[in-house]
Amino acid sequence: MSRVETPACPNSPFRCLFFINMEQNYSLNTDGYVYALGIGTAGSWAGTVHLTRVPKDRILDCAAYTYFAGTNDDGTPRWSREEREAAALPGVRASEQGSAMFHPGIGRYLFLTNRALYDAPEPWGPWTHAGSWGGASAPVEWQGGYQPRIISKDTGPNSFWFTLAGQNAAPKIEYCLNLGHMVMILR
Repeated sequence: MSRVETPACPNSPFRCLFFINMEQNYSLNTDGYVYALGIGTAGSWAGTVHLTRVPKDRILDCAAYTYFAGTNDDGTPRWSREEREAAALPGVRASEQGSAMFHPGIGRYLFLTNRALYDAPEPWGPWTHAGSWGGASAPVEWQGGYQPRIISKDTGPNSFWFTLAGQNAAPKIEYCLNLGHMVMILR
């Protein structure tokens, strides 16, 4: 049996792909698609964020994925079967890897990075910067942290739990798992 090799996509904006959590068995989803955010370029996780979707029953079929290619004049999304036509989501940026979910308490999509929280009414947006966190004001164990992960279980009406792999200051860098609780003040 021979193995078919496919060339890598050096310019793919989906070098790191993570699915938008919509509860167990994707039960909060209403349109039958599983959505995922993509980030990354060669050598960096920072930059634009892209969106792809696939029918829930075809998640393992790479040919079934379509890519967000912008919005029409009325704000509805355009989808393309061609990854090269994927458009960056306006209003949202990644500084590292992130995590996303639909929050049932506030009825919004959330995207958490190691420095910011973004929200949107739909996976394609419009995305807004909901607030910054971390950085110099964070506990020392979190500074320089990465790979934030939203825990979708036990969300409150305006809160959620998350984990963050943090590191202490040099010269003794130790990675540690941190558990945080984000409470959102809704306007």
